[in-house]
Amino acid sequence: MNIISKLNTAVAAVIFSLALFSSCTSSNDYTYGEWLSKADLTGYHRFGAAYFTLGHYGYVVGGYNGYSNRLTDAWRYNFNTNQWQQVASLPGTARQDASGFACGGYGFVTCGQSTDAKNNIIYLRDTWKFDPNDSTKQSVIIGMDTVTTMVPGKWKQVSNFPWTPRADALSISFSNSAIVGCGTNGTDYLKEMYSYNPTTDSWTNISFPGKKRQGGVGVALSDSVAYIGFGKCDDGNNYDFWKY
Repeated sequence: MNIISKLNTAVAAVIFSLALFSSCTSSNDYTYGEWLSKADLTGYHRFGAAYFTLGHYGYVVGGYNGYSNRLTDAWRYNFNTNQWQQVASLPGTARQDASGFACGGYGFVTCGQSTDAKNNIIYLRDTWKFDPNDSTKQSVIIGMDTVTTMVPGKWKQVSNFPWTPRADALSISFSNSAIVGCGTNGTDYLKEMYSYNPTTDSWTNISFPGKKRQGGVGVALSDSVAYIGFGKCDDGNNYDFWKY
């Protein structure tokens, strides 16, 4: 068989294989889950917001709206009704790239970056606790009007993140504790990790053998197992993956 015949045979085999698989396999067999469009946030558009989940609500706090404005407003999304509602604004410094987590029935926001009076970037380590069962009186926008009313939730400052101020730190939420770590202070990538106990309002150092990283990902599988990975560091983007 000459080269041309061999090529023709190979091409025919590929076409036959594609036809065979496409005829007996639907596209749904290659994916898990489905993305559905939901209600848009009714507040400012933003990126770099902190977030956490409590009950059937997802919370979004702060961020940057692209017009030199870092934000303090907070919103919650009701998974059952597909609606957004403004809640108590973060009383601390407006910030982006903060870390959010939930444990012990409360939401928390810590760290992040902002600017000082001279518009220099600063990094933060203050930590704030959100109580969803309390309420706060504040001004909110309803339609074209600004009104003062009671909104869900109340913030209280708790113990600072105990090490270098940072932004883009990863966070992991368990039922009664959380982990915050890594990130950047604008000069260096960081790897310190701490566990937060909401009952004692205290932080405990956790040894992490992986690389320094900014923008890493952390997710809890259960109250005893979590995974950490990715982000970027001095030698590029990370692809490592760790079990805790």
